[in-house]
Amino acid sequence: MAAWGVAGLLTVAGVAATTAMAVPAGPKALRPIPRIVGGAAVQAGTFPFMAALQQWEGNGYMTICGGTLIAPDEVLTAAHCVDQWAVGQKTTGGRPRERVIVGRTVLSASDGSVRLPEAIRLDPTWDSATEAGDAAVVRLDAPVAGVPTPTLPASDNRAYEQPGSAALTVGWGSTRPQGPTDVGAGVYPDELRQVSLPVVGDGPCQGVFDGVHNPTLYPKVMLCAGGDGHHDACTGDSGGPLLTASAAGRWELIGVTSWGNGCAVPGTPGVFTRLSAPDIHDFVATAGGGVAFGP
Repeated sequence: MAAWGVAGLLTVAGVAATTAMAVPAGPKALRPIPRIVGGAAVQAGTFPFMAALQQWEGNGYMTICGGTLIAPDEVLTAAHCVDQWAVGQKTTGGRPRERVIVGRTVLSASDGSVRLPEAIRLDPTWDSATEAGDAAVVRLDAPVAGVPTPTLPASDNRAYEQPGSAALTVGWGSTRPQGPTDVGAGVYPDELRQVSLPVVGDGPCQGVFDGVHNPTLYPKVMLCAGGDGHHDACTGDSGGPLLTASAAGRWELIGVTSWGNGCAVPGTPGVFTRLSAPDIHDFVATAGGGVAFGP
């Protein structure tokens, strides 16, 4: 299983390019690797709350994961994206090793807000062996003002997670399909992309992953979407949002991109951290001040 948290788009001297990059195998056979496969480019300003999590990698910043601004100074992402981050880390040249960009659609552009992590909180139930509790809140060193943020579900409210309902995920991850054991080159776009995915019921998704993941799917804290073999999240999309639209036309944030058994594999949905799960909800409510929750 691949965790979808390694992207290959480097910004070198302020210039970004779509690149093919070898993604190293993780320490376990099934590592999270989400990307947008079969999606479409996003128009600037559509997702002003979208965040790019970046690390300095020798000659430029690499986008490793996505995230969602849930309060002016709080970004929600996947725990596996930031469990190796440390506040205040510097490169040998004195640059911040990690940074967060909010509100930028094209990575090679210069718009949006660049912030540094001031604090990192991992969900206390996070388990890297099973990917359960794959959520984290990054507090920014300064607020991002004037950005509308999505609403999160109330505890145990699955109204927006009905099987077959349409959801949307967004990211800068690889656009090339990958098999469950494929750790080859990915193709990473400069421009943010989106893809629509149907929500998959807990029972059918459990059947897909029984005996595959280590040890299995945990529907209490995991939500599945996709599986048609043509559309999916993939490597580099980890931490990004799974969204639905409310009747009032507001974005509802129902999941965090977490892991998958390859990307766009027929019959195999992607897996997202379920934000309505009581334990996950309580963590976000405690760690993220000023978060908007729905009824």
